[in-house]
Amino acid sequence: SAGSVLDESEQSFPLSQVIHLIEEMFHPDNCLIERCSEQAWNEVTLQNPEGIRHEPWYNVEYHVSSIDADSVASWQGDSPMETPIDTSQLSLPRPNRYIPRSLELCPDLPDDAKLGPRLDKPIEPPTLLLEDDLGRLFHRLDDRYALPQSSLTLLIRNAAVQNVYTGHVWEYHDEASLLSSLLSGVFSAAMAQETYDADLAGLNWSLSLGSSGIKLTSFGFSDRLPELA
Repeated sequence: SAGSVLDESEQSFPLSQVIHLIEEMFHPDNCLIERCSEQAWNEVTLQNPEGIRHEPWYNVEYHVSSIDADSVASWQGDSPMETPIDTSQLSLPRPNRYIPRSLELCPDLPDDAKLGPRLDKPIEPPTLLLEDDLGRLFHRLDDRYALPQSSLTLLIRNAAVQNVYTGHVWEYHDEASLLSSLLSGVFSAAMAQETYDADLAGLNWSLSLGSSGIKLTSFGFSDRLPELA
């Protein structure tokens, strides 16, 4: 995603050169338009059935046709457009509230850890901060990679995710595992639109199921991670 390059510098990611390259490539003679809808399919196949193709893996139909010369000429300014484009419905996307405001490293890091990655440093175990009847809370400060990023993992222990209780022990059950997988898929699909902006800003999340229970993980820039979590 675009968010993965937010901490790049002009030296590591020369944005001005990239924009100039895109401008050179972005012209009507080098234009590819992709239309994905039932209406578009019915329209182009009716006008030009010879353009139907089949992709080699699943034999799915698609259609290829050239852009008419009059449209290209109007885009280049060589001729007026027969039907002016209605731009009243066009607008910029809303501000992305997940874009980090700061890329500063955690102030608790030692000074030598802020200088750059220390991959040869041994990984220390996390510290237990809290333990009660509801669960345990662990924390570990990453002092190896020198990145303004954090990760959060929540494990909800529940044997019923993949098992059934027979009266004495928990035993693996195919139906319980399948239903849990379906529920996980439905939840992920339902959250896709809600978390789309977060993904663009370099924040990611996942929901997984296992023998230990339900694990919810989120990862990304530290400044905005609490809002996603």
